[in-house]
Amino acid sequence: MSEFPPFLSPFIRNVYDVIGDGHCGFRVVAMFLGMSHEGWREVRNNLLLEIEQRPEEYQLLFYGLDRVEEVKRSLKCQSSYADKEHWMTMPEMGFVIASCYKVIVVHISKNQCLTFFPMRDPPPPISAHRILSLGYVKGCHFVGLDFTPDAPLPPVALSWSRYHLDAASDWVTSYMGRMDRFRSLAGPNVAMVDVIDVD
Repeated sequence: MSEFPPFLSPFIRNVYDVIGDGHCGFRVVAMFLGMSHEGWREVRNNLLLEIEQRPEEYQLLFYGLDRVEEVKRSLKCQSSYADKEHWMTMPEMGFVIASCYKVIVVHISKNQCLTFFPMRDPPPPISAHRILSLGYVKGCHFVGLDFTPDAPLPPVALSWSRYHLDAASDWVTSYMGRMDRFRSLAGPNVAMVDVIDVD
């Protein structure tokens, strides 16, 4: 718990750890989607396909083609161990996961906290919303987080606000109060913008 902003501790019900083999972030996504944590290969492939099908969108979100190509290369790893160049990176993968799987992605670390919504699709009824919470710990490992339903949510990533399609605008509406609460509780050492890379 010391790896996360202290004000969030009362709202974290469980922390779900996975194998630390360089695929940890993708294992957390796989488990959230109902696969075993061994579904990381399928997750990597799906996320790569998402980027390849919409290169112009991701050039905007990643601030250029060079970074798009770097992220694509990072996803192309099927071996049992992934070195650092193949790790999940935030904020980039937050956008991709949210849009690929039509889920809300919450990224929490000691120094950066953000929420990502799907970029293109309109939201379903709120009862059907799914929130995937990823915790980044020790500067090298992702875990799954289970928050209480009333937990504060980090602000939405700025690039989502700039580049999402009109159809997706209503995603944020249901969470404004929780985001305002996060802002009021967060200290000055918690980054709430998506212009830095946690790696």
